[in-house]
Amino acid sequence: QTHKPSKCIKRYYHDIGSLIGHNVIRARDAYTDVRQSPHRKKRVVETITFRKLTTADRLVAVTPSQFDRVHPVVHCTRTATMAGSKTVDLSFLQSMMDKIEPGVKIDSYESKLGSKRGDNYTSMLYRIKLFGERGWTKSLIYKCLPENKQTRSKYKSEMLFNNEMTFYVKSYTALMEYQELKRFTDTFNSVPKCYFARSDIIVLEDMRCKGFTMLDRKKGLDFDHCKAILRGLGKFHGLSLSMKVDEPEKFKRCISEAIKEVYYKSENELWYKGYYRRAAENAKKMLESELTEDEKPKYLEKFRKHVNPESFFGDMVELVSPKEPLAVLCHGDCWTNNFLFQYALDGSISEVRRRHVQCRIFIRWVQAVQCIGTSDDAGPLIFLNGIN
Repeated sequence: QTHKPSKCIKRYYHDIGSLIGHNVIRARDAYTDVRQSPHRKKRVVETITFRKLTTADRLVAVTPSQFDRVHPVVHCTRTATMAGSKTVDLSFLQSMMDKIEPGVKIDSYESKLGSKRGDNYTSMLYRIKLFGERGWTKSLIYKCLPENKQTRSKYKSEMLFNNEMTFYVKSYTALMEYQELKRFTDTFNSVPKCYFARSDIIVLEDMRCKGFTMLDRKKGLDFDHCKAILRGLGKFHGLSLSMKVDEPEKFKRCISEAIKEVYYKSENELWYKGYYRRAAENAKKMLESELTEDEKPKYLEKFRKHVNPESFFGDMVELVSPKEPLAVLCHGDCWTNNFLFQYALDGSISEVRRRHVQCRIFIRWVQAVQCIGTSDDAGPLIFLNGIN
């Protein structure tokens, strides 16, 4: 039997989101909301399960009379079907929290998109807020592979995701063990905590709860922000190089042989030749439209040689190959969206972290992490933000 919810049912539950949508299917212990995604031509399915109230429940709601014949419940647990992964449910979240904060009982959770459209290309990002007893809450960042197979193939998402998983599980863990052993005074700690990682799912600490924020990718970074990031990268690269010198075998096992190059390797050449040919043509047209007639002979021919699609991919393979003895673990994708910033009360940067550095910065995402030369991190950062 199919039940369509009345407006009053929607009203009773508006405080925890639009739980009941346009079409309700399966009316005994779960409702499934089937609606059209505003951004994609596909159906989005959300299932909401209900259970009886207990004295420890966080939410108290009124049961409408129309609801009694379906199920005498009011406390809601939201189970969101997220793209590219198996359904995240209370069982998964509870088992994860048992290892992080033993003794915490999760009653319910809410999920929503974790970033603006266009901020992420290689993975899907969600923010999950957990609710427990006596007002306990915790916010997590949940990353998973894109649902669309063509998107995964185009951006090499599965290989990038595996690199990121390896970084959190093996490489970063090894770096932190080495740093603790050496008892450095000025330490590197600009990576969010990883609570769970496997080849298709990564769950991270939500740095927004500590006041970190991401800047506008379209505006770029000013001098102070670039300086803060470079200081953080210096610690990251320096720690990697120090471990490489002191513990070469462990460095090789946990870092240089564990992290794989994804894009610039010979087997990708045919696929990327077409991509770079189109990109080069577009770039040449843009440059030509900006140059004066006097400037064209000076700059245009040099640029054509530089972006020659026949040799461009090979040049890139050479540029990102490890240059010994100074090849270290690098971020691999240093642009605005991959860093988070925290500010002091006077507006100055207090710390930065990779986003998804003592300013304070936080390194946000590390999917493109590589074992290469340090200039492959510093170069793009300075080039992309030099105009600022």
